[in-house]
Amino acid sequence: MAAEHILSLDPAAYFRLDEFSGPLAVDASPNHLDALYEPQVLFYLEGPNSEAFAASGVNRAAHFVDDRLRVRVPDLESDNYSISFWFWSGTDDSLLDEVEWLFSRDHSLSTESGDHIGVGIGTKGKRTIFFDSAAKSEPQSIASISPEIERWKWNHLVFSRSGKTAQIFLNGKVIIGSSEDGIIHNSADTFFFGGSSSDEDNFEGKLDEIAIFDRALSEEEIENLYKTGAEK
Repeated sequence: MAAEHILSLDPAAYFRLDEFSGPLAVDASPNHLDALYEPQVLFYLEGPNSEAFAASGVNRAAHFVDDRLRVRVPDLESDNYSISFWFWSGTDDSLLDEVEWLFSRDHSLSTESGDHIGVGIGTKGKRTIFFDSAAKSEPQSIASISPEIERWKWNHLVFSRSGKTAQIFLNGKVIIGSSEDGIIHNSADTFFFGGSSSDEDNFEGKLDEIAIFDRALSEEEIENLYKTGAEK
């Protein structure tokens, strides 16, 4: 089962997001780092790939409506970590005026020192992934190398940082790998999913199977995360 495969990689925290209600998202790893749902979240909706994640049942997910999931992961290095999750983007293209942030690692109400990943309309007019970090002056659209993000379709995303090198993988394939000029000075231990650390331009859509790792995952591990979680 795909959940067992994620646990075999020894995540620092792993959230199935299959709760009936909040405010806690239970950490399925042995580390017991439960996360906190903010109020505007809907629960127990259909998630991705039930045959992979739920065997004979239905995989469940949470729907975020301008609020977030937040969790503190103490002692996690700022320049050596990975995150993995599935996402389903719900906003109509005509209403996607700003980047909707899927993930932030930064201090609360700040976007000055961390890593931030979102979904927006790129320069070619298609829905794509955006990336922002302390080393960049503005969010970078990667529309030119990213497949189009279809509305109402589940996608798997991994962000992996090793020092200055940040990589983003979409559905098992690398879409950005950058050696940044700036040095990441980020002591923040708080992770935000379904929105930004600034609490602005948050995501409207579903998230599921969020895993946080205390190391940069290898390309083989990332590809296998997607393959084991994809529909059978």
